[in-house]
Amino acid sequence: MQIKQMADQHFVGSGHFVLDVRVNSRLNPPKIIVVVDGDSGITIDDCATLSRVLSDSIHESALLEDYTLEVTTPGIDQPLKLLRQYQKHIGRTLKIVLKENEVVRGKLQQIEGEEIVVEEEKKEKKGEKKIRRIEFNQIEKTFVQVSFK
Repeated sequence: MQIKQMADQHFVGSGHFVLDVRVNSRLNPPKIIVVVDGDSGITIDDCATLSRVLSDSIHESALLEDYTLEVTTPGIDQPLKLLRQYQKHIGRTLKIVLKENEVVRGKLQQIEGEEIVVEEEKKEKKGEKKIRRIEFNQIEKTFVQVSFK
């Protein structure tokens, strides 16, 4: 069983999910990085539990003898990858880069099926707002904008 499958199996029914698994086999020992998130966030205890489960599973399966394992959450500088990540960011300002390289900035209002609804502030007319619907498959990457107000 591969590492992503092991993590997915552990998370079944929990509201947590795996975003990415990277293995750097050029390092000695190889380094495994598992990036996880949750529909309502994820705690350090959740990461520690998954780390123990994965270590045990890797050992039992004899997948690797010697390795370094890191279970982490996406940083604020990491783009949203899955549609399900958007739900917990309703009300926050997003910077959305579309596949045709257009950049949309606005406050996430809601998710409807396979599209997001953003209240976009128009640059030409400060204060004027426009509701924009964006199909998820048209998004190249999205960053949550941090506000220090």
